[in-house]
Amino acid sequence: MPDHVQKALYIDALFIDPKLHKMGLGEYMLTTGLRRGVEQGAQMSYVFAVATGTQKVYLSQPGPCKLLVIPYDKFLENGKPVFKKLNDGAKTCVTIIKEFKQN
Repeated sequence: MPDHVQKALYIDALFIDPKLHKMGLGEYMLTTGLRRGVEQGAQMSYVFAVATGTQKVYLSQPGPCKLLVIPYDKFLENGKPVFKKLNDGAKTCVTIIKEFKQN
């Protein structure tokens, strides 16, 4: 974490039942979480976006930066992929950071 950041928001998991996809619920949950983090003094956020939907929603917000992209085919156990044929077609896990502008 950069030296000037004293308080960070960490978003670990965001799950929407597939029956409720395409209703804007994930975006609402994410933007509400980000807003609440800023209200509570967070200067930066970290997200591990494991699903394509989360990646799209978070990267559509102003100011995010991809910190690390890990292809799922690199997660191996005994030389075999751990993740394959994921429900949403995700190919990567993306660590995303976002620094908030302070008023």
